[in-house]
Amino acid sequence: MLNLLTDFIAAIVFVVSYFFFFDQNIYWAAILFLFVLAVQFMILNWIFRVKISNLMWIAFVLGMTTALIAFALQFPDAIKWRPTAILWTISSVCLLGLGLGRFNVFKWIAGEWMEIVEFMWKAMCVVIAIGYLFAGTVNLVVAYAFSEQVWVLFVAFAWLLSGLIVNGVVRIVIPLMREKIEREAFEFLDEQPSTD
Repeated sequence: MLNLLTDFIAAIVFVVSYFFFFDQNIYWAAILFLFVLAVQFMILNWIFRVKISNLMWIAFVLGMTTALIAFALQFPDAIKWRPTAILWTISSVCLLGLGLGRFNVFKWIAGEWMEIVEFMWKAMCVVIAIGYLFAGTVNLVVAYAFSEQVWVLFVAFAWLLSGLIVNGVVRIVIPLMREKIEREAFEFLDEQPSTD
């Protein structure tokens, strides 16, 4: 939830600065976006003593990388790839963890962002991998099918769209995996020590 809030605040700053302060200069709006994220990280960590999650660090580092590429090469499309790069990286890590059978990979990326029991991690990996892969693709479709101004407005509400996409994937994947989830849940409960 914290990740969504920090991204949303920075996205609003990005949109407002793009349209009202920087005369639709995507480079300066992107720099301000990253600056606002960095300030939020410092406030959360130093003042509120909140640990910055691995997911938030991934988003920040990939954002910084795309902004540097955009500035160095004068290639504004690199900024448009930021959301897709983040979503596809998380999707890839989830698929890699699932393929290797490594629950700790998912725990590392999700951190305290999501508290789940072990028998649900496979379903969550599938949901996040598919949902984020699709959401990253939607970002590229909007970035290349519409004007830069439309894409900038889209970015402000992309967090909501990503949530809706993942929710839709949950409604498809979980019923398909229900039997396996229920079987593993019963095995998980059977393994728990008795409280009698």
